Amino acid sequence: HLIITIITITTTITIIIIIRIISSSIGVESPGRSITLARPPYHILGHSTLAGLPLDVHSSSLVDRNLNPGPAPASFQSAALFQSATEAVRQRAGLPSLQPIVFSRTHAGGSGRDLKKLNQDAHFVLKRQCRDDDEDIGPFAGGARARAIVAVGVFDGHGTAHGHVASSAAREAVELAIERSGFVAALETDAAGTMHALFLEANEAAVEAMNLQPGVLRQGTGRRSLLLQRVDDEEGEEGSYLDVVDGGTTASLVILLDGRWLYTAAVGDSSGLLISNSGTSAGWVGGADSASSRNGTGGATHTGTHGRAGAAGTPVTNSSNGRAAAITNSGVFKSGGADFKRLSGGVKGGAEGCAVATPLWRDHTPLDEGEFLRMHGQGARFVYDVPSLFDGDDQQRPVWALDRPTNRARVSVRAESRARQQGVACKSVRGELSTLVLSPPSERFSQIGLTVTRSLGDVYMHSFGVSAIPEVHVFDLLEDASDRSADEVSIVVATDGMWDLWTHEHVADSMWACDARAFERFCEDTRAEGERKFGNASDNFSVVLLRVPLLP
Repeated sequence: HLIITIITITTTITIIIIIRIISSSIGVESPGRSITLARPPYHILGHSTLAGLPLDVHSSSLVDRNLNPGPAPASFQSAALFQSATEAVRQRAGLPSLQPIVFSRTHAGGSGRDLKKLNQDAHFVLKRQCRDDDEDIGPFAGGARARAIVAVGVFDGHGTAHGHVASSAAREAVELAIERSGFVAALETDAAGTMHALFLEANEAAVEAMNLQPGVLRQGTGRRSLLLQRVDDEEGEEGSYLDVVDGGTTASLVILLDGRWLYTAAVGDSSGLLISNSGTSAGWVGGADSASSRNGTGGATHTGTHGRAGAAGTPVTNSSNGRAAAITNSGVFKSGGADFKRLSGGVKGGAEGCAVATPLWRDHTPLDEGEFLRMHGQGARFVYDVPSLFDGDDQQRPVWALDRPTNRARVSVRAESRARQQGVACKSVRGELSTLVLSPPSERFSQIGLTVTRSLGDVYMHSFGVSAIPEVHVFDLLEDASDRSADEVSIVVATDGMWDLWTHEHVADSMWACDARAFERFCEDTRAEGERKFGNASDNFSVVLLRVPLLP
């Protein structure tokens, strides 16, 4: 009996070893476990590991870290996603990949050697699967009932003391909400309502995180609440006094469901760009009333200008006349929302037949007429950021002039000319003039200036019309697929630290069908260009590239 038992055990072990060797060689996934091929990067719940080196893609640490261990100072933080064994099988069979490829980087700006420079950006990349009943089944394992989700979030904090707190808290709140059971079903049922609730939750998380910082006091509740802190009187007359906390963040969220439906929601100026080849731009649609929309809703539906990305779903035109890029001799762009139409094309790159860039949403800045009309009458001022801005009301130059009979706004040419004479700076390579949303004068609190008209946090500015409600769109990436020759599209989401340095044409050409090395080179070029223009004062930047194969 002992001999028989030993033979049986030996035979069983041999069979198991043979099965594992065969499975590894053909890339088969065993139940509940993905076979790791050549130790690829993997991503679980926002944390990545590459060749055994842990990377925290969430931290706003003073020192960026490099993928390669060693004494050299780190330049970039990274998040990478794995390819499953199923994908390896497709590759060996010569079939195209069906999984999106994601690259992401964040950098504090400048040389990267200043240990005291804080990176106020935050981002996440989340990849998961769930069943039709929205029960999470973990990383991509496949199966007939599996729903594939790839989510990307980018957050740009502002406010010297609390910007990084707001961006990190908002990022965590959004990521955790997406992972909740029932989120996908709610998104498909009511995209606008779900995104609105998500962003309000993230707004509260950002406010509460700032409230927990030393010296900060929250006064009141809900929309009537304020965050206050004690500030030393620089003139020494009163010793110290209570002033409003300056801190908040942009938020841009992209969710790809089943490789087809693209859900976007954004507040602020961390832009998103859809890149395709020049033969594939016709037919991209978005907005609440479009055929390809799934309960999405745009933001304002007014006519408006847009300094960087133009209206969502609208071709971008760049001008070099020194004014905001969207303000051309022929007029202004239509703003995003329920009324934007099918595209006839987008911005083409340098060579005919190469990449075309299409904005996924508007930037919410003082250059947008729709945002001006939305906030008009609530107390905030849309002004040029001139050096003498706080020397008195007579030094402030309004961006817009309102035609009361028609309730339409136009750029004040006279005010713009005077702002130029006062030395207003250009914000970006496209010649956009620097502008602010300014709180009204107050005997109690300092005036606060924001470069965005929608944000998370920024409690004080919300009382004057700055909003945490996102602009939401839903796109069907496969619509009119038979009319396209491309087998993939690319999506770029980034903070303004990147967008201010490059035109859309340059980004489209650089990002179209790029690999990891090309993406790394683009990020290093961005860092170097920022340092060349602004030295170590160059802005933080975060960039996420999502390459999406179009399913056959």
